[in-house]
Amino acid sequence: MSRRRGSSASCQGDLYQLAAYATRFKPEGVSALVYPRGDDLLATTSAVERLGPWRSDGQTLTFTRLPTAIDECRAALRELIERQAE
Repeated sequence: MSRRRGSSASCQGDLYQLAAYATRFKPEGVSALVYPRGDDLLATTSAVERLGPWRSDGQTLTFTRLPTAIDECRAALRELIERQAE
């Protein structure tokens, strides 16, 4: 039996992966795992997206979807970084 995308095991795995990267590389501000945002993905969000941002050892861990158009993606990423810096 396969798990559907966004299941608790998948979300937990993503959270552990992001926490491991944040612990290893210790970025300033925010650690983020981003997914492409498209019309077909707008209706479905994972638990880690809805329940975040997460905190771990002074780090902010966030999961989000970004637009795939370059300028929109840059603007959304800039907003994410600025919002987490506050």
